[in-house]
Amino acid sequence: MAGIIFYILSVIAMLSFMPAGTAAVDLRQYLANYSCQGSNYHQCSNIAQNTCCRFVTQPARYRAFSCYNCPDVSIHSVWERDDNVGTWCDFLIDWRSGRNPNCMNLGSAGRALDGHSWCGGCRLGAARQSGLSRQMIDTTTGQILKCERSVEPDSLIVGNRTFDITTMSTVKHEELIKLAIGEEEIPTEFDTFERL
Repeated sequence: MAGIIFYILSVIAMLSFMPAGTAAVDLRQYLANYSCQGSNYHQCSNIAQNTCCRFVTQPARYRAFSCYNCPDVSIHSVWERDDNVGTWCDFLIDWRSGRNPNCMNLGSAGRALDGHSWCGGCRLGAARQSGLSRQMIDTTTGQILKCERSVEPDSLIVGNRTFDITTMSTVKHEELIKLAIGEEEIPTEFDTFERL
């Protein structure tokens, strides 16, 4: 009887850690703010857990990154890429547990970073060293936690405007990044990319 009660309580506890189906999780990469405040950031919108949101290369210089709408019990992780593997989330660099917006500051990392991901309801033990890769271990299942795939940001938020960068050329995207960093006025030629 005690075993059945323990099983039921375990299931209830697991369900309580599951992310709410109604809240879309967005991973944000801030261009200028160290505390995940304000605007001017890239975003991977409505991103599934264990999916790496890649960091865009030059001219972007991210200052911080956050997990917006992350469940109260979740893990927000930042990764470094293994060029020999190329999955963008090979080496675990840092992580935070906790609630929205789960902000991490790039200034303390001290190395090049390639992406970040989230995992809802994950319970972590200490990271352990395995060769050159630090790994997160789920203390409930004993499994190694890694992101399963990677995506690029789909939008760039500048001020109170959201621009769709999925159809934007690399040249235009880089130009928009520079305008955002410099807090310059956005030319009307970018209006066609704005999400209203």
